[in-house]
Amino acid sequence: MTAIKYILYPFSLLYGLVLSTRNACFDLGILKQATFPTPVISVGNITVGGTGKTPMVEFIIRNLSSRYKIATLSRGYRRATRGVIIASKNDNAQTIGDEPHQIASKFPGITVAVAEKRVEGIRTLLKQESVPDMILMDDAYQHRHVKPGLSILLVDFNRPIWNDTPFPGGRLREFARGSRRADIVVVTKCPQSISQLQKDTFVKNIKGAKPENTFFAAIRHGSPCSLSTGAQQEDFFKINNEVVLLTAIAQPQPLIEHVNSKTSIVKHFSFGDHHQFSEEEVHGVVSLCNTTGIPLLTTEKDATRLRLSEAFSQIKNDAYSIPIDLDFVDGREKEFVYQIYKYLANA
Repeated sequence: MTAIKYILYPFSLLYGLVLSTRNACFDLGILKQATFPTPVISVGNITVGGTGKTPMVEFIIRNLSSRYKIATLSRGYRRATRGVIIASKNDNAQTIGDEPHQIASKFPGITVAVAEKRVEGIRTLLKQESVPDMILMDDAYQHRHVKPGLSILLVDFNRPIWNDTPFPGGRLREFARGSRRADIVVVTKCPQSISQLQKDTFVKNIKGAKPENTFFAAIRHGSPCSLSTGAQQEDFFKINNEVVLLTAIAQPQPLIEHVNSKTSIVKHFSFGDHHQFSEEEVHGVVSLCNTTGIPLLTTEKDATRLRLSEAFSQIKNDAYSIPIDLDFVDGREKEFVYQIYKYLANA
């Protein structure tokens, strides 16, 4: 334990105890949980920061949307609005949040909703003319006012929860033993070369994890997509030996390493997660790209906020976003999807 963590440990312990007391109140029925006739699947984490929640939600949508009418529900982090909003074509990252807008743009056939109070959000969804067959609650592992029928917990391979402590001394939202509430555990951001010993270590140390309900997935970066046309350019890195990179995500290092393996990053504009770009900041990025003729590469999430900037409309050459997807390294993606189908069939 580092010196700063040692100093903050009493505060981490207090924070964890408060959350444990809250969880106990829900478990004992002192605090009430709402249940609904429509199947509700929760996707979330215990660790603060990116664990791949949005790629997981998108993976589920891609695999189930042909058979089920899906609605997603999230808080809409850092949006400029409040209350329940059912996304329409007129909404953007400012009105519903960057990740919900990303999902709404990529999957126009589903319903995307945001609400601080998930109970109100679900009630609103169930009053819609087209009632969803299932609801995906994004980033809702600690939102216990709704009792999900199936809970999926994501754990970052690079940040094992059993070696961490709650905030502020650590990166956990609650004690690691909270993983017991999960029905399915997915260890994300795994190396493709993950060994059986490493898998066994995660199953052994995550409370509630079993070989049959624990899956391992890597992040797969796709070919960059044009922000003007949406078309994927598979030969992007063959054509462009230099890029300007812009990120405002929790953990940009994997993306930086991927891009560096493909081309040369002339300049990396790095901001905090969900950063709201100022016109001056975007102008600086656009000026560099226009002056050098080097294309801009960013993430899908950041692109939703960049498009809100007037300065961004002045970029001369096309800009690109790089999509990410989950790649189950042990080939068990069909088994993972089957467990969701099994829950839905019996719900």
